[in-house]
Amino acid sequence: MTLTSTVAIEPVQVHPEMTLQSLKLWQVELDVDQVGAVMMRHFSEEPLLPGILLMRDRQYIGMVSREKFFERMSRPYALELFSHRSLQKLYAELNVSVSELSAETLVVTAMPLGLDRVPECIYEPMVIKSRTGRVSVVDFRQILRIYSKIHTIILDRLQRSELQADDIKTNLQRLQSDYMQMLHTEKMASLGQLVAGVAHEINNPVNFIHGNVVHATAYAEEILELVDLYQQECPQPSVLIQEALESCDMVFVKQDFTKLLSSMKVGTERIQKIVKSLRSFSRIDESDRKLADIHEGIDNTLIILNHRFKPTSTQAPIEVAKDYGDLPMIDCYPGQLNQVFTNILSNAIDALQQSDQAFPKIMIKTKVEATNVWIAIADNGPGISADQQHRVFEPFFTTKPVGQGTGLGLSISHQIIVKSHGGQLSCQSELGKSTQFTLTIPIESLSSSQPSPIQAERNLALA
Repeated sequence: MTLTSTVAIEPVQVHPEMTLQSLKLWQVELDVDQVGAVMMRHFSEEPLLPGILLMRDRQYIGMVSREKFFERMSRPYALELFSHRSLQKLYAELNVSVSELSAETLVVTAMPLGLDRVPECIYEPMVIKSRTGRVSVVDFRQILRIYSKIHTIILDRLQRSELQADDIKTNLQRLQSDYMQMLHTEKMASLGQLVAGVAHEINNPVNFIHGNVVHATAYAEEILELVDLYQQECPQPSVLIQEALESCDMVFVKQDFTKLLSSMKVGTERIQKIVKSLRSFSRIDESDRKLADIHEGIDNTLIILNHRFKPTSTQAPIEVAKDYGDLPMIDCYPGQLNQVFTNILSNAIDALQQSDQAFPKIMIKTKVEATNVWIAIADNGPGISADQQHRVFEPFFTTKPVGQGTGLGLSISHQIIVKSHGGQLSCQSELGKSTQFTLTIPIESLSSSQPSPIQAERNLALA
């Protein structure tokens, strides 16, 4: 059985007291005995459909989102496997956690509840239940959009009030910071999904080519050995064969063919290494706290930024010097640390590109200090003045020219290291000489209840 009801129109009049029942709600239902191909058809026919409700005997039992469905279908053989199987089996395989809220819930209440979910489920749609028992689905990104409009309304009211009290100014700045960091988090999540998808699409054909190159090399060696054997056993070939041998220059072909296959193998291995770095950088399936190799995270980030180290018409190549200590695996959020490394290294590159340094250089050093890992990332760029150093971790503060920096990179990095990992992030700089960012991160988690990066953002906004 399939039941599709009319959806509500997205509200025009937005106000801070809006509830979820005022939003655009979807009510597309499928019986769990239907097959996966039916769900695929519904999602294909309605590109904005965020999720489909699963029913048994007209009773709601769960929901499958568009993102989770297509993520599962993109895996090898999944489409053929689940197209003709019941949705009950697909739902059991996905093992999803669905957020359910009352239709009377305020939008400003629903948004933080959504952000408090585990990182991989933050942008999943929510199930809405009315007093009459009607079950619907709402796109969480719609909640974010309406919340941002409410946010703007509240800001306008605050600005019109012309209150100059220090506590009002502080609250306004916190609200702006919370909003900008929320947008930045969504952008990073979308970027991670895009990078992971591109890496997946590249990985399959590259693996195919790499595997065939190995076989082609073996076949070529056998053919060349056979040609050598023919030449040994038939030292006096016919005139026609002799002319063909001279025409193709067999000596050169035998030497160059092996080199060609070898270079193809090296090339595919290089692409595989880049794809591995992209997948590690995106960390779509590694949002939870887990044991990770810090050096692997730094190296993958360097590969992603490799194009920025190369020389330009006005800039010498940037040298990267690594002095790695013997570090253990640490309990952390790998994807979030990759973001920190990217922010700090990108800032170092920007500083070097704006300097007149003849030999630009970035130094990375790691070691163990007591129960922490110690990481230093330094550059020999123009440095930061003393009066600016104590502000580098403030939201919206930047030393870059107008239009070239948001002022959020180091602020978010500081929050990730301090709030999410219980570590320390500091800056030491000497104007005209160098700048160094030092990170200390506990090897083991301080507490099993340590907040996630998203929860840390929410806690900061409510503080």
